[in-house]
Amino acid sequence: PQLLNWARYLDWAEAQGPEHVGTATRVYERCMVACAAYPEFWERYIRWLEAGARVAEADNALVRAANVFCKARPEMHLFAARYDERYGRLDEARARYAHVLDELSPNLLQAVVAAANFERRQG
Repeated sequence: PQLLNWARYLDWAEAQGPEHVGTATRVYERCMVACAAYPEFWERYIRWLEAGARVAEADNALVRAANVFCKARPEMHLFAARYDERYGRLDEARARYAHVLDELSPNLLQAVVAAANFERRQG
């Protein structure tokens, strides 16, 4: 129930609109303390920051998520790789895919397919 409550609280904060971005940011940061081990909350926060054209803050949140709180979670690194690719940071994306495949989950089919599709998109 705690995760569901946080998701509802974030829904409420986001619904307050752009004039209350500070409130929503504070709610997200509080959520990240309680839910730091859950990649889905980090991904939601990063997407929300991106949608508000706050890419530098999204970058910082991604670093915290992938390098500190969810560093052993392949799904966080796969999200980070897609994020890096979206912003043209292809070497960083490739390194993230390699990290997942070489160190975190060598046999994770989702990672194998994601890395192969990434390389296919690069030509």
